[in-house]
Amino acid sequence: FYEQYDTIVRECAVNLVAAIVATFIVALLLLGFNIHAALCVMLSVTMCAVDMIGSMVYLEIPSTLYLLLTCYSLSVLLSNFQLTLFKLTLPVKKWVERTKLAML
Repeated sequence: FYEQYDTIVRECAVNLVAAIVATFIVALLLLGFNIHAALCVMLSVTMCAVDMIGSMVYLEIPSTLYLLLTCYSLSVLLSNFQLTLFKLTLPVKKWVERTKLAML
């Protein structure tokens, strides 16, 4: 049992919280100070990170910060793309049509 295993959980938590806060700030700036959109990005990315951690625990995959941050960065990228496409379909009035256009 190495010393690194004692601190990895705390360090992962600190780094993921810092990444969530940074994601919210950057999304807020890039999405035109739209707080609702930035919160949607932050919430979806947080859910992806929690799902990834839960899957790693369930499948007994050793927790590495590199794997978690890679998953986090991909979820940030994809959620920002989806939200940007959803915002670009603004002329379409119906929510269902906007969602279908954004998901294509």
